[in-house]
Amino acid sequence: MSMIKPIPVPVKNPHLDWICFDLDDTLWAVEPVIDRANSRMFDWLASHVPGAAERYSVADWPRLRDGVSERFPATAHSVTALRQTVLDELMAALGHQGEQAAAWSQAAFEAFRIARNEVALFAPVESMLTTLQQAGYRLGVFSNGNADLQQIGIGRYFEVVLNADMVGAAKPEAAAFSALVQACGSEPRRMVYVGDHPHYDVAGANAAGLFSLWFNPEGAAWPAGQQRPSLEVACLSEIAAALVLLQP
Repeated sequence: MSMIKPIPVPVKNPHLDWICFDLDDTLWAVEPVIDRANSRMFDWLASHVPGAAERYSVADWPRLRDGVSERFPATAHSVTALRQTVLDELMAALGHQGEQAAAWSQAAFEAFRIARNEVALFAPVESMLTTLQQAGYRLGVFSNGNADLQQIGIGRYFEVVLNADMVGAAKPEAAAFSALVQACGSEPRRMVYVGDHPHYDVAGANAAGLFSLWFNPEGAAWPAGQQRPSLEVACLSEIAAALVLLQP
């Protein structure tokens, strides 16, 4: 159980300028979102593409995804490119080519994209972001995923929004965090990166010289042998108070 209590009045740590966030499983639960979006995509294929209903179902997605990822490791950082390649190969396997096949691939991806941005924010998200802004922090995002914050409705909170597609590198790669630091125009030690994953988020931020804040709502044990996060919270509403405790 975390002992950090939310603070009623925003207070800024003078040693920090930027608070940057992971998205999936940090601001919302991603598994139900992706499951629904995959189902929406395969339903569209079954309804519009001849032969798709008989040959493919949503249960085939892991196999199709993993196959493309193994054959195209250079683009493994891009979940968007991976999905588009799966769709293009699916069209070819069904015997569809040319402009019609390309249009069907794009429309199927669009069905996925719309559902992918239908997320249920964790309850404290907007009040937490508002509190951080009012305290004087600047807010940013780096995600390995392809969520659209404008579509979701929280884009107004963030000055910098990056993902792996934009920079050609995914967390925990140094290039991903370097791109984030550069986009923010800051120094790593005046930045905190908030995320749920010990490896992608915490280890990546630590290695890049940023402070790290582990969002650990389940009270999981920290993995043995890994450098611990700078801070840990069980609820997003605790972040503002936790940041005040951080010393350079």
